[in-house]
Amino acid sequence: MRKIVILTIFIVITHLIFSMDKRLEMQKLIINLSNSAKRRNETFVILLQNPKKIIFSDNDEVVNLISGITVEEYFFGFPKLGDISPPSLKAEVDPIIKSVEDKNKKILYIDYLMPSQYSEYQQMIKGTPYQNALFYHSFSKNLNTIESEASQVREVNSFNDMTSFTYFINPEKFISKQRYFEAIKQCHSDLIVIDPDYEGVPLNSNEVEYLSLSDVGTKRFLFAYLSIGEAESYRNYWQSEWNDTLPSWIVFQNPNWKNNYVVKYWSSEWYDIVKKQMQHIVDVGFSGVVLDTLDSYEVFEEGGYEK
Repeated sequence: MRKIVILTIFIVITHLIFSMDKRLEMQKLIINLSNSAKRRNETFVILLQNPKKIIFSDNDEVVNLISGITVEEYFFGFPKLGDISPPSLKAEVDPIIKSVEDKNKKILYIDYLMPSQYSEYQQMIKGTPYQNALFYHSFSKNLNTIESEASQVREVNSFNDMTSFTYFINPEKFISKQRYFEAIKQCHSDLIVIDPDYEGVPLNSNEVEYLSLSDVGTKRFLFAYLSIGEAESYRNYWQSEWNDTLPSWIVFQNPNWKNNYVVKYWSSEWYDIVKKQMQHIVDVGFSGVVLDTLDSYEVFEEGGYEK
């Protein structure tokens, strides 16, 4: 009996140490990538998408490096488009949001609703108590439409002065790059988050400079999306042989998102890839980045995956 108890305690302690290890590894990745970007551009802005409390709140170095967070599905969209998100989700996220507000960081809400729910959504966001909160809604969970929240066309020179943003990372509905670019130019939000590639080809500095100005010439912030906990088979770093045999640092395909693969994000191979992605984003002139899939550490402590 004593041996069984000792073995059980050993297994529990080992599990806890392993789990914390993987959380710390995600923190380390965020810190290393952020520092790498800021060495190239000290004004570069870092946002974390859906950060878990363990990733954000318990590490001052992470907090000091970032300028805010994005929060998906707080009002609408969980688990499906148009669903009113349950109180349990808010209860989980509220402490993180308050922590961000207390540190004077931005909170960017992204909700997924039906057009008929827009008036209800407007009433919900009016009750948000935080001064640093911005809101964006999409009628597609694929983020393939532009729903500008801008109330006026204006020049924006400071991230802290933003009053609107658009999150648009999937150009699948546009028949050409030109049409896609035109749609971005016609959007007058203070911040636009886009994918740094078009059909697998990274945007260049001329294109980023072009998109950083609206169709009437006003300057705004242009951020890139970057997944750091999952590899994506439509990126230029993806090797064709991986379609047949995955490298050892890619674990499995995310069952909820086709062509997305959970990775051992602490591996040197993956760090080299995302560091190059980050460097390109900075060097071509994006003013910031949104780091996503931060919850991948849960795979390794739970043996499963939730997106």
